[in-house]
Amino acid sequence: MSNRFFKVFKGSQFESTRTLILSESTYDWSEGDVTFTPQPDHPETSLKVGIETGKIAYFKRMGQALCESYNPSPQEQRNQWERFAYSVYVQESVGHGAGVRPSPQQWSGAAANFKTLLEELRPAKVILTGRDMWERGGLPDGDEWLLNDLQAYRLEDKTLVWCLALPHTANRREGFNFEFVGASIRNFVASSFPL
Repeated sequence: MSNRFFKVFKGSQFESTRTLILSESTYDWSEGDVTFTPQPDHPETSLKVGIETGKIAYFKRMGQALCESYNPSPQEQRNQWERFAYSVYVQESVGHGAGVRPSPQQWSGAAANFKTLLEELRPAKVILTGRDMWERGGLPDGDEWLLNDLQAYRLEDKTLVWCLALPHTANRREGFNFEFVGASIRNFVASSFPL
């Protein structure tokens, strides 16, 4: 049984890629004196607001990568996101404001729900936007391994779901190169496994 809090956004053309994009976590934010906490529909709501306003850095950078453009239009971004499913890995707010990292308990709780998410959504592939999901032990080890950033999980029916970890959009070590990330996404989606 799943204890997932966030509902998955599933684009109308998800079947064309059968690919889930997972961001690491989300946080509370303030507007004036009012503090907001992400609600179950946060994946879809934040995606729509991010595309329309251009003010959510994650969606701005992912939009650039998906559209292969430094300044894609909202319509170009909507068209690309319709090809994917999207959700948040850690199933609760990690605290107030950007830059707060998930606690060990939050990583562990998310890991417990991950395979259930895969069984329910049945993607062929998952794009992890943040290598910390594996590097910090947030994700369970894969059942098949090709590279540190490319592993697969076996579903109950023995189907493998391949996962690719990419740099986080707020990557402070290397910076975020939307061209590299976009090319990586396109190559991963187009690849057949096993290689």
